[in-house]
Amino acid sequence: MAGDLAGAVEAAQRLLQAAIRDDGWPWARAGAQANSGSFDRLQSEMSHQASELDKILDEQKESFSGTEGIDRDLKQKMEEEIWKKNN
Repeated sequence: MAGDLAGAVEAAQRLLQAAIRDDGWPWARAGAQANSGSFDRLQSEMSHQASELDKILDEQKESFSGTEGIDRDLKQKMEEEIWKKNN
């Protein structure tokens, strides 16, 4: 989803730049100057949020990996107990 939002911001910037180059859109130049900071802040915030999501994902993967190890050990112990009871 972050990729889609970044793409939308990029497309909006390209559209704004094209409007600035067009002499028929004089308001675009002033708007671009006023909005360039907003786009920069938006991109910075998106980057920060993507970084935070990556950290959360890494933590979840690590947690899941630990859970898998515990599950594997538990299954092995159960199989050993079943084998002891049957032999």
